[in-house]
Amino acid sequence: MSGCTINPAVKEAPRKEIRVDGVVIPHHEIAAEAQNHRASSPAEAFREAARALIVKKLLLEEARRLDLQGEPEIDEEGRIEADEDRLIRLLIDRAASVDPVDEGACRAFHAANKDRFRAPDLYEASHILVALAPGGEAAAQAKAGELASAIISGELNFETVARAVSACPSRELGGSLGQVTKGENDPAFEAALDVLSIGEVGAEPVRTRFGYHIIRLDRRLNGDQLPYERVRSQIVSYLEESAKRTAIATFIGNLVRGAEIEGIDVSSAPRRKTA
Repeated sequence: MSGCTINPAVKEAPRKEIRVDGVVIPHHEIAAEAQNHRASSPAEAFREAARALIVKKLLLEEARRLDLQGEPEIDEEGRIEADEDRLIRLLIDRAASVDPVDEGACRAFHAANKDRFRAPDLYEASHILVALAPGGEAAAQAKAGELASAIISGELNFETVARAVSACPSRELGGSLGQVTKGENDPAFEAALDVLSIGEVGAEPVRTRFGYHIIRLDRRLNGDQLPYERVRSQIVSYLEESAKRTAIATFIGNLVRGAEIEGIDVSSAPRRKTA
């Protein structure tokens, strides 16, 4: 079988030169920057890198035009901030300067987003933990499933089984965990509690790193709405940060629109991280 041949008439299309206000951004610089961008393909990583370098160049040009002055920062390890990073930081800080959030806006946000400002939900729950033994994954799952079925059918008593076989110290209390705060436990465990009715035992034992749990929901306590005074500082921080992000995005967008850019579409240029 003969080897493959390549038609010399078929050549790879040359890459377009990427220019910003007439200045070329070398392909090797873009290729190096592409290593910092996750993308679905090398070509997309290259495009994202090119956009990022265009934005960086425009920011540096603007910072130098404004002749921004400021001392470089020093990190915890004593490293001094590079000059380009210093200029971009100073410019971004300037662009992110926004008016303080007024009280009316804070109260309006609280009124429109009450569900975001609630105390955590609480559960009162009990469980029976069937621990994993080395090489005994299937056996532990099967045992937990059999016990759950027997408890649900009434053949076995939950507390009695907990005291006899549970691998958790809660066995001394018949499996009772007391109050469990939502968000502080294994997501799979909490997901099972979310779908149970009061007094119901889950038919499917839940797998966590500790083993298989037979879970019973004893009580559900929905978190109370938090008063405005309790969450005002959170709202102020959120609205201020949102306003800063918008101001920075608008600033960068204006720089891009005011520049002469060739060789790439920068309409979807990524926003520079500011935090």
